[in-house]
Amino acid sequence: MRAKAILKIIFILCLTVKILNAQDDFQEIFLRANQFYKEGKFEDALNFYKKIPNPAPQVNYNLGNCAYKLDQYGYALLYWKRAEKDWGLFDRTELLDNILLLKRTLTKTDKPRSELFRLFGKLKSYSISIIRSAPLFIVQILFLFLWLFLFFYLRYLYKKGKKVLIAILFCLIALLGTVLVIRNGLDYRNFGVVVSKKATLLSGPGNNFQELGILPEASEVIIQKTSDGFLKIKVNKQIGWTSKKDVEEI
Repeated sequence: MRAKAILKIIFILCLTVKILNAQDDFQEIFLRANQFYKEGKFEDALNFYKKIPNPAPQVNYNLGNCAYKLDQYGYALLYWKRAEKDWGLFDRTELLDNILLLKRTLTKTDKPRSELFRLFGKLKSYSISIIRSAPLFIVQILFLFLWLFLFFYLRYLYKKGKKVLIAILFCLIALLGTVLVIRNGLDYRNFGVVVSKKATLLSGPGNNFQELGILPEASEVIIQKTSDGFLKIKVNKQIGWTSKKDVEEI
């Protein structure tokens, strides 16, 4: 028994040392990638960042920056979107500005957009981004707490003439309910990005099916199904199939 315990301790110590050495190696890779980026060697930096397993949001952000510098706009949006998922609620302005700038760069339109339209689009993007990152459990608890509070104290508040407070509470409940609906819609969908220069949208899972259209690089899609190297996707209210190699899941 004592020998088994000693062997177990030795195994744990060896595993710990291996993990610590691996962390040191990844830290060195990260620093080298940063140095390549500062020197303008974006392809080398990109390849080094890719060596880091389970990249943190900051690593995905740097991957997106490298891809953007190399005119790989699909991958730039993919990495930035991955960073956005785990970024947290704060200090995300620069990340979201990069995403919006990329989308404006790739969107070709002859109609000039007003500043009000751009402001609305920016607010919408920021709001959805924050909702996606908001702690779901906390939102659910707040929603439940406010409902229970109104259920037990609505009559009391009404008798006391607290109509403004009642209106505020109902507005907060409506707001949190909307957040939950949007969040559930985001959580139960698989989103992807077209990473090739263009992808063909087909009527079925194969190159012999009818062509429905062309998806430009950095198009955001909803992935619905996988079949024999093809993905069933929804994009701009249109449903079709495209090659799996042309789309990466966020």
